[in-house]
Parts: sequence; structure tokens; C-alpha cells
Amino acid sequence: MHFIEREDYSTPEARAARYPWGTPPDKIDETLIAETYEADVAIIGGGISGLSAGARCVQLGQSVIVVEKYKG
Repeated sequence: MHFIEREDYSTPEARAARYPWGTPPDKIDETLIAETYEADVAIIGGGISGLSAGARCVQLGQSVIVVEKYKG
């Protein structure tokens, strides 16, 4: 029988090395921010799933922002 050794993710550094989304991004210079928005739900991607999720959230009374990549 073969056993796979389990990696130790008990420290924040170990988790950050394995999961890059666990590391906060660099701080953005606030002078570069043109405007901000607030909503109950933020959806990344305006495809059929994102729009469906957004529509359902609105039906449930949530404010929603859908973000879509635009190449223009």
C-alpha cells in the first residue's frame, strides 16, 4: 500500500505558497481610482451563468454589480 504524504499548510506562508489567492495583492495607488461602487453581490463574468446569478440576486432583493472584460 502506498501513502501520499500530506503537505503542511498550517502556516499562512505555507498556504500562500500553495494558494496564490491567499496572498493579498499589492496596494493600489488611490490616485489611480476613478470611481468606486458598492453592492451586496459582485459577479465576475457576464456570460449566461453570471447574468443568471445576477438576475436571481436582484429577484431576492440584493444590489448587484456584474463585471465583464471589454476589449474595445
